[in-house]
Amino acid sequence: MIGLQNVKLSERDMLHKCNATNRVILRAAATFMAVIELINIIRVLFLTDSKLGTLNNRIYFAFYVAYLLCGLLFLLIDFHWKTGIKERNRLYMIYSSFILFWHTFFNMYDIYSAGAAGANFTSTTIVTAFFGFASLLAFKPLFSLLHMGISYVIFTVFLGYTANYGAAVNFSIMAFLCMVIYIVKYKHICVEVYQEQMLKKAKRKLRDFDRNSSAALDEVDLIRQKMGYVTFEWNIAEDMVYFSKEVSDYFHFPETIPNFNKNLKEITTFDEEDKKNLFDCMEHVKQGINFQKLELCLPIATGEKRWFELRVIAQKDEKGTPVFATGI
Repeated sequence: MIGLQNVKLSERDMLHKCNATNRVILRAAATFMAVIELINIIRVLFLTDSKLGTLNNRIYFAFYVAYLLCGLLFLLIDFHWKTGIKERNRLYMIYSSFILFWHTFFNMYDIYSAGAAGANFTSTTIVTAFFGFASLLAFKPLFSLLHMGISYVIFTVFLGYTANYGAAVNFSIMAFLCMVIYIVKYKHICVEVYQEQMLKKAKRKLRDFDRNSSAALDEVDLIRQKMGYVTFEWNIAEDMVYFSKEVSDYFHFPETIPNFNKNLKEITTFDEEDKKNLFDCMEHVKQGINFQKLELCLPIATGEKRWFELRVIAQKDEKGTPVFATGI
């Protein structure tokens, strides 16, 4: 449905993402509607002649009080209840469900009271509730689509029963569009969570790689300091070799040699067999061989030739691809 069928999204990351969105929307909605319903309650009690003397006013008053109390209770729990992300998600689901079905039944009674002539006008609040539920809130498809579907069936059956067929058609079109909007929004949330997961994974692997590489280099550096050996690092991608400062004790080499393959081919003081052994060693590093040891007869700064032992360790990235070679 969302193009990520083979991707396993973390439930915890999904809930964190959804809760962050729902928290802002539901707190704002509860605060705003508490003010509106308080005004409605005052209007019924003090600004109408019949006050609670009629059944119609008492029913409207009950709707207003229920919405006000539930909104205040939600705000109280949400601000002061310390709990886990799953429990918080359930709280948001319960309050969202209450909002949707409150508007469903409120509009049913509103249409019933107004008659057929007021059906299109009085159904405005349920359209707003549907649109907000689909486009602003973030829940799993089973919850969201099921609740919108149940609300849609209840409301359209009622419209058909009261012979408001035009309103039923208009409401059906709106409900379908809201469900499409929800699916697009949920897909976008899944993509965002997937990208965040991949970014976290890449950062974690990079930290692990840096830690392992740093540990290996520290170990080589410790050996160099204790024994006076020459250490080196070969950057495979850049074909750059970095020697420790001890290289000047034995050779005329600079501490940094770019284009190492090319420079090695052009060295005339090395025996061809030693060159071949060095090129084979470099090729083995690229193939992923972890450790190699060679014996080479190399010319030193005085012009003499001496035997050296070369030890090389391949350093790999998170995919197992060799990226450096370090050694003494």
